[in-house]
Amino acid sequence: MLVSRCFDANTLNEVNIEEIFLHKESQSYYVIFSIERVLTLEEEYAINTRKENVFYGMPKVKFFYDYSSLYDKNYMIIEYINNILLFEYSAFRPFLEESHSYIDAGRYHIDFKNELGKEMFSTMKLGPRIEEILSFNFKKNYTLAVGVDKSLKGLDVSNITIFEPIAANKKSRKEEKKVNPKPKKKTKPKISQAGKAIYGSTIRRKPIDICDISDETNRVIIEGQVVDTDHKTCRNGSKLILFSVTDYTSTILCKIFWAKINSENFTVNLKTAK
Repeated sequence: MLVSRCFDANTLNEVNIEEIFLHKESQSYYVIFSIERVLTLEEEYAINTRKENVFYGMPKVKFFYDYSSLYDKNYMIIEYINNILLFEYSAFRPFLEESHSYIDAGRYHIDFKNELGKEMFSTMKLGPRIEEILSFNFKKNYTLAVGVDKSLKGLDVSNITIFEPIAANKKSRKEEKKVNPKPKKKTKPKISQAGKAIYGSTIRRKPIDICDISDETNRVIIEGQVVDTDHKTCRNGSKLILFSVTDYTSTILCKIFWAKINSENFTVNLKTAK
């Protein structure tokens, strides 16, 4: 059976197929497994990698593992979902850090610190992903409620393990591109027109989408919204300024070494830059 080829020998002995059905909305085949332990993110990634190779060129297949008897507390379910979001959507991390999730009266609530987080959540279509995890991993038919709470300080995700696979070398990355067709770009909202430059000269060249940047990319122009800023003092007294930029296709971390003293003023201006 093709499904069995997606697992290594040890994991194959731990899973049993509960159900296979065609999900009409996504036109994908969903396979539900029973298992007596929770798989690590590394194990799920390895299984999904084999699955993509085994079912390449065929209708999409998605695997779900029944954890309903293993996660009997709401905070466990929330922690698992946060792990999955960070694992599958690393660009969403700045927004997840400034969010709060809780379960109450049959609803799964997720509140963001600002409208941008809520808008990014909608743009990346994370709602359906959370709903299918609740339904198929935990047998919960919760209603999803997304809101904004400006009083939030943010969620501590420092202890959550993020596994981000990196290609072994450029050759393997190129081979992967040949095997897997390039996904369609996500539609992004229109970015506001740029104003006066706060660092360097005015940029006139055409930008590219952040999702198109790879390890082989050299100098590029991007445009987007600054979603997070920070600055640190180096040993030589200069400032290291860190900020994240999103264009709704992905998010990238940027760094500037600033020798001037008034780096705090620059950081303040940076928060409102576009």
